[in-house]
Amino acid sequence: MRTGPNLIELPSESGNITKVVCRGSGQSIGQDNHKRRKADERDQKLAPHVVTLASTKRSHAKMVEARGAKLMIFGAHVIVYSKDATADRAFFKKVLGFSSVDAGGGWLIFALPPAEVAVHPAEVSDRHELFFVCADLKAEIAALKEKGVKCSEVQEERWGSITRIRLPGGGELGLYQPKHPLAMPITSASAGLAGAARE
Repeated sequence: MRTGPNLIELPSESGNITKVVCRGSGQSIGQDNHKRRKADERDQKLAPHVVTLASTKRSHAKMVEARGAKLMIFGAHVIVYSKDATADRAFFKKVLGFSSVDAGGGWLIFALPPAEVAVHPAEVSDRHELFFVCADLKAEIAALKEKGVKCSEVQEERWGSITRIRLPGGGELGLYQPKHPLAMPITSASAGLAGAARE
């Protein structure tokens, strides 16, 4: 199975490779092996788009079958509400350096690092928070300071060292160096951190 910014290849029932292409309209089309060359030439002309397998039930089902998975969930989409969405999008792009795709009309959707979710006990159930994880909090704070971003004082909790960042739109997000084992896929940046957390 091969994926790209605007296509994904899946095995068809006949054993051939079926290519699902995400067009600007959000529709998907299939191409068999003998049409792959022309399709590849066309794909290069298409603007990059995120492949959303939910665009059609059929392509989604094929993806699940190809992976041998039983769950239909294949990702997560986080929404940040803002009084100044344009400024916050610029922050995610220029300050945090997250890559993105334009969903139309300048509406940017950002790719996120590997993620995990934790459920904490609370008095109310309608409050959710977004925290980014790093391996060296002091270094991240210093790097953000060079970009003119002010972080709050570091708080030491049982589960991590935490700071908070005020977004241009007035919202707030957390940044922390965890002390707990990580559920997310381990990357080179987090390998040592995860190992230390498990000791």
